[in-house]
Amino acid sequence: MKTFFAAVFLFSMSVQAAEISREQVLESMEKATKFMMSIATEGGYLWKYSSDLSVRAGENMASPTQIWIQTPGTPAMGQAFLTAYGATKDSLFLEAARQAAEALVKCQLPSGGWYYAGDFNPDKPNIDGLRSHAGDQAAAKNPQAANPLYLIGTCYDDKTTQGAIRFLMDYVDAAKDSGNPRDRSIGEALNKALEGMLRAQYPNGAWPQFYDGKPRNEADFPVKPASMPRDYPRVSPHVDYRSYYTLNDSSLSNCIQVMFEAHRRYGDPVYLESAKRGLDFVLLAQLPEPQAGWAQQYTPDMVPAWGRIFEPPSVVSNESRDVMELLMEMYLKTDDRRYFDAVGRAAAWLRQSSLAPDRWARFYELNSNKPIYCTPDGTVIYDLEGARPGYNWQNDFHIPACLARYDAIKKMGREAWLAEKNSATKPPEKAADLEKKAAAILEQLDGQGRWIVKDRFRKNLPDQDMISTEAFIDNMRVLSKYLELTQQANP
Repeated sequence: MKTFFAAVFLFSMSVQAAEISREQVLESMEKATKFMMSIATEGGYLWKYSSDLSVRAGENMASPTQIWIQTPGTPAMGQAFLTAYGATKDSLFLEAARQAAEALVKCQLPSGGWYYAGDFNPDKPNIDGLRSHAGDQAAAKNPQAANPLYLIGTCYDDKTTQGAIRFLMDYVDAAKDSGNPRDRSIGEALNKALEGMLRAQYPNGAWPQFYDGKPRNEADFPVKPASMPRDYPRVSPHVDYRSYYTLNDSSLSNCIQVMFEAHRRYGDPVYLESAKRGLDFVLLAQLPEPQAGWAQQYTPDMVPAWGRIFEPPSVVSNESRDVMELLMEMYLKTDDRRYFDAVGRAAAWLRQSSLAPDRWARFYELNSNKPIYCTPDGTVIYDLEGARPGYNWQNDFHIPACLARYDAIKKMGREAWLAEKNSATKPPEKAADLEKKAAAILEQLDGQGRWIVKDRFRKNLPDQDMISTEAFIDNMRVLSKYLELTQQANP
């Protein structure tokens, strides 16, 4: 989906930007927003719609009664409306954001958060433990393969619940002076989501990938440091890994950041304590040297565990880099040396584990540190040839920039680094360049208020004309930025 936005930018550089007015930009933003509101389901959104609206999808194919929570779904659309409202104070955009927030209220789970998708089909209530549409589809194809991973629950994977909470926090702030009685239920949903997130946190500070809302026996989750098992299963045991302590896809980092943000906004020390316990878990989860990185997920006994059938127990380069960035940020904020020392140990492991300049394997075997991969059926192998296709087995994983930042902070020292960062000024975006981008975006808006893009619903399907929430979000951000910039130039 990134292809379209890149194309817009390339196109914008190839045309002579006709002069555009603020009024034209605002009119186009309103027109596009009204169209998107007209195709929304109970105020919520999916990711993609065919141009005739007959086919629609989030990460998976979707029904007309479904919305998607996972980005770029409903919360991301709501954020785009809020950005437009901030740039214009146009009540239309606040109302569009309100409807998106109300959609989240309606499909919020009893456990406090959200699943990847919400459903307004009365026969598919949004209740923890019920099977999702994906589960129904899988069971229809193979009734013997009833997969518990398709059960609905609060999802912290892919920033699903965290993104919804961040949007609701931003919405409540933006609408605090509106006086609209509908906003009361949105504020209550936000409180429920934050309370659910606190309940979902384990005694050691970790969060699971999924939370079903059920009470726990804390004795089953001892607070202890991570350890290396002597051996591990070379074939996926097909376990339900969702309750494990999870770092995969920045899940833990996003949870910690939400707690810090809640404390910043509301001042309740319970959120700060939660964030600090999350960081304590990060330190506990660092594996022993010389493999001083992190795993994607851990069992309650704090050993690396299998996730999906192509994600074996291992030391993981990508998630380790994500944790290192979090710990460096926390070191700079708090001056807690434990965080920076942990980064140093992980940096040493990454440097000795590179396959070539700026290239790492995703997974490194426990104890041996050999790069490992998985076949499509979930068997560990040591050669990239024969690995399951379509997975990011090797890459730079943004590790070089992370290591360079660590080296710079270490060389300069915390105080000097912060002083230089605070004194640095970001070069302002040129109005002429932004106007070219805005002009190209306006030119591509059709008579119905749609930005039609070429994309596909599945990798094996051909490109077709469709309506993309990601394209809408990106375009609205550019137009909002243009309005902000021109307002500053002409107060």
